[in-house]
Amino acid sequence: MDTKDAPHQNQLRDIESIILRIKKRLATKGTKGFLLFEKAMKNADLDRDTLLNYEEFRQVIKDQRIDITNTEIDHIFNVFDEQSTNLISFPEFMFTIRGKMP
Repeated sequence: MDTKDAPHQNQLRDIESIILRIKKRLATKGTKGFLLFEKAMKNADLDRDTLLNYEEFRQVIKDQRIDITNTEIDHIFNVFDEQSTNLISFPEFMFTIRGKMP
């Protein structure tokens, strides 16, 4: 492995770890946990454009008592904010967390 790739690989592992912790927290409530989380994201989307800004996203995470740090929230948000618009698509985020629904 090229040593230039090591920081990127570490960051990817960190993101995967954070996402796994979010999934595990939601899974403690079964399917209901994921549905409640998605509902909270929809409720935070006041203009109904399926996009959340950083503060809305952070508040949903905190309100749902998902135990990740503000730094981890920053990392997750930045991964999903690919165009640096300070917005993320919550359906895309939910797909990553939940996977494809049958």
